[in-house]
Amino acid sequence: MKPSLHIAVLLLIAGLATFGYAQIIPANTNLAYLLHSEAPFHISHKVYTKGKQNYTLLRLSLQGNTVFDSLVFSYSYAASLASPVSDFVAFNLSSFTLVEDAQQQVFAIPSFGNEGNYLILKIQRKGEPASYAYSIDLRKNMPFFITKPGLTNPVLSGYVAQNTLLQLGRLQADSSLVVASFFSQKPAPALPPMATLQPTLPFKKADTTLTLSARQPTLPTAQAGMYALFEEGKPDRFSVLKITEGSFPKLTTIEQIIESSIYLFTQKEYKRLTTSAHPKKDYDAFWLENTGNPKKAARMISTYFTRVKQANSWFTSVKEGWKTDMGMIYIIFGAPDKVLMSDNGLSWRYEKTYELPTMVFDFYLQNEQLADYYYVLQRDSKHRSNWFRAIDLWRKGRKNL
Repeated sequence: MKPSLHIAVLLLIAGLATFGYAQIIPANTNLAYLLHSEAPFHISHKVYTKGKQNYTLLRLSLQGNTVFDSLVFSYSYAASLASPVSDFVAFNLSSFTLVEDAQQQVFAIPSFGNEGNYLILKIQRKGEPASYAYSIDLRKNMPFFITKPGLTNPVLSGYVAQNTLLQLGRLQADSSLVVASFFSQKPAPALPPMATLQPTLPFKKADTTLTLSARQPTLPTAQAGMYALFEEGKPDRFSVLKITEGSFPKLTTIEQIIESSIYLFTQKEYKRLTTSAHPKKDYDAFWLENTGNPKKAARMISTYFTRVKQANSWFTSVKEGWKTDMGMIYIIFGAPDKVLMSDNGLSWRYEKTYELPTMVFDFYLQNEQLADYYYVLQRDSKHRSNWFRAIDLWRKGRKNL
């Protein structure tokens, strides 16, 4: 998913010729193509609320040869993703533009009236029968947002780079304060899918806490870590933002490379590499010894870290994307063949291959207080043999990833 996916859902609906009469059930729609970088566009969003009015801050990034003028937009509402959705109403998305450039456009879409829990945006290319829909959970809202200078560049991903200029943003005047608690602790990587322990949100005691206001809106970003942000007096609803270092989402240092390869190592191998006097040499030796072929080793390393970068882009929220449960499964098994979303979580299905059987991984939303999408894997001992089989295939340099 931009999360973010990260951090919303696109639904592929084939064969729809009209907006008014087609009916879909979002929970029954395969979303797997979202986890492919070849999608015609990428979308991220945050829901901002003021009183009873919701605004969806939405960024549309066009991919390949897709152009904005070739797209048609409509909307509908749903109480549940299991509910049939029909009667889409066409609207002019460009009338809600905050900013646009050659690569992306940002919109502030107001609630249209008769709201359900989900706002479903349907996107169709002119002259083509297939259409896409974007499902927005309106309950995951906050009374503020974080933006780069000016209100036209809101932060809609789960992370920003160190030293990015950030400030508190609102679409209407508001004197209420926002508390920003900063955590420098580095969360641990995901546990294997058959682990008996279930992970918890990696929050400990905050290093620092500051207050943002209209007069003092600046959010410091000099230090890598994570902010938890909430309206003063209302800590039961919060959002998070990672401050990342270096070239993130790409990992470049040998320390980062070794750390993010932890899913492939035994405990003994990981300890040896993290304490080595020559980590780069020993890391290369690990791949050469296991694959037995320099070309194979290079291909496996390239594939692995292409997935790490993509996981960081899509899934970073409370943790860096590669450390999340979704990131771990995506890196090791690749994009699933089928993704289904319910009101409470997601299900990833991998069809049987020559090397691995059919597999299903279920993810659930861990914390209802968190306004962002943070999915946790339902761990089960049934995944043990498939996990070790996949790791063995990686280490041997399997052909089909």
